[in-house]
Amino acid sequence: MLTILNKYVLKKFTHKDKAAKEKIQRIILAVDNSFIRLGFIKILKGGIQYLLFFCVIIISSGAVAQTAVDTKRTIKVVMDNNYAPYVFQSEGGKLQGILIDQWQAWEKKTGIKVEIHAMDWSDALQRMRAGDFDVIDCIVETAERQDYFDFTPAYNMVEASIYFRNNISGISDITSLKGFPVGVKIGDQHIDKLKAGGIATLILFHNNDAIIEAAKNHTINVFLADDPSALYLLNKLGAESGFRHTAPIFRDELRRAVRKGDTATLNTVSQGFAAIDPREFKQIDEKWFGLTINRNGRYLTYAGYAVVVAILLIAGLVAWNRTLRKRVLHRTTALNAAYQHLSYHVENTPLAVVEWDKDMLVKRWSLHAEEIFGWPASEALGKNMYGKDFPIVYEEDIQTVKKISDQLTSGMVDRNISLNRNHTKDGNVIYCEWYNSILRDKEGNVITILSLVHNVTERKKAEETLEQSYAEIRRLNEHLQKIREEERIYIAREIHDELGSQLSVLKMDVSWLKKKLDGGEEAVKQKIGDLINLLDEAVKSVRKISSELRPGLLDDLGLVAAMEWYLKEFEKRSGIKITFTEREELEIPDSIKTCLFRIFQESLTNVARHSDAKEVKVKLQYINNQLILNIEDNGKGFDKQKIGEVKTLGILGMKERAMMMNGSYDINSVPGKGTIVTAVLPYKNEKVNSI
Repeated sequence: MLTILNKYVLKKFTHKDKAAKEKIQRIILAVDNSFIRLGFIKILKGGIQYLLFFCVIIISSGAVAQTAVDTKRTIKVVMDNNYAPYVFQSEGGKLQGILIDQWQAWEKKTGIKVEIHAMDWSDALQRMRAGDFDVIDCIVETAERQDYFDFTPAYNMVEASIYFRNNISGISDITSLKGFPVGVKIGDQHIDKLKAGGIATLILFHNNDAIIEAAKNHTINVFLADDPSALYLLNKLGAESGFRHTAPIFRDELRRAVRKGDTATLNTVSQGFAAIDPREFKQIDEKWFGLTINRNGRYLTYAGYAVVVAILLIAGLVAWNRTLRKRVLHRTTALNAAYQHLSYHVENTPLAVVEWDKDMLVKRWSLHAEEIFGWPASEALGKNMYGKDFPIVYEEDIQTVKKISDQLTSGMVDRNISLNRNHTKDGNVIYCEWYNSILRDKEGNVITILSLVHNVTERKKAEETLEQSYAEIRRLNEHLQKIREEERIYIAREIHDELGSQLSVLKMDVSWLKKKLDGGEEAVKQKIGDLINLLDEAVKSVRKISSELRPGLLDDLGLVAAMEWYLKEFEKRSGIKITFTEREELEIPDSIKTCLFRIFQESLTNVARHSDAKEVKVKLQYINNQLILNIEDNGKGFDKQKIGEVKTLGILGMKERAMMMNGSYDINSVPGKGTIVTAVLPYKNEKVNSI
């Protein structure tokens, strides 16, 4: 067989790489001598030699590919600058990692010079598409990227998981991320999948270093990252103990890619890596991933050692068996003591402890469970949680509780918290918080569910009482606002109609006297003239006060007309430029019309007093059965948190007005960048189309 291999090598490598030919011959001779020394049977020897024969064929085909490579040109390769252990920077800024070593091996194999560039992943993708580089490495093939790149076969598989702070629970998949801001790297192929899953708040970072640094500094609490890089950086920064992660959410294949249509470069790259000895790849992986502690079968002589050890173990088995019973007895005693210790703590916890299996049968019922629910353990154990003879769950909450228990028993979630109503044995209804968690076996199957139960009936009643009181206060406030508006209307009309009329009559009488005294003394005529001017000012004041109390336009012509009038008066008094964007007048109920106008009036008063603004933009819209009022100024703004701490009565009053109409009131302000007030009131008008 050795002779046949030598002849094949001489034939296959004629006019080719002499060093490779000699290396193969040395390998064959060394293997042949090793098997002879070990005394293996000829059949095994022949099988190994046949295996080497096919290795020679593969290596020779690689040599052919190698000779076909153009050794004159340079290939520019770009990759992520922070994706350990594949590529990352040393403390001195030097690039290192698996990909660096692999490309160095590729360079030696092909003779083609490789220029490696590393940068933030988003920049790498952008510049690769722009044609700045020949190859991009460590990329995942997606439908979008297929429009721009051609890909090599996959060379490794990576998994990506969701990482979250230890004090957060309930995160197990993409759906459970809803409501959380999630950190992710710019250009990550998973961003579209997160958005498709309904994750609206994504915090983008340029690289993995920035993500982990932000997580360590509590800037973010949840992030998605590939496991090798995330675990490396978390351990490097000493933050690994503060985070947990889900099971892998994504599994992706790493590839290399060239620009679309660049078949020559794609073939050159693929053939070059195919020509590298797999043992060299293995050595590179072991260098960066580390060696497995127990490497079974590395040397065939270990098999002999194993046989000797097995014989010694069998010989000592009898002696060891004698002590086994004593140890088992000792461990059993210790285990029973530990169980008793644990049971003591369970029974003395202020919470009830209830344990139930996948069939919803009660397996544990603590003393506090007896106190809370009234059923003794003898009556509760073995009962079904939904059984008619054990009506512990309130009828209207059964479907909700079943949904929660189904999630637990199916293993969809490891833990959850629920607040629901329960029955006691004597028929009373109580509120309980259930803190549920599951226990799995080695295969991951759910064995049992453990619940800690807290009776919160008194707290719930206090909350309901408080909510009822708050609702009554709101109704009272609404009533007072209504009375106040009615009084404003009455006073405004009285001032306008009665006092205004009297002043007008008085002015007419004084004017008559002035005409009668045309030939009188000049001082008297001057005094009467001053009196007429004073009466004119008094009439204007009456009209102004009446309008401020309740603009007649609001009742006569509507909200838009009243706002237009008020803005003109405001612009005259304050000198602030006004821009008003409105729609046609709507038939709005008086309550909504008054609420919006008072919010509008109070907001402009705040602008005049505090903003130092030069311009105010007011917009009134009707969209999706909602009246939306926006007031934006370009003033000095303010710190919203500080204003929230002060709890100004004006802002509280506007919020209450909006809430009384089932609407909302919001202020957004940044110091130095102005303020935006938004009031939204629901109103359905079948005659008007929303815009």
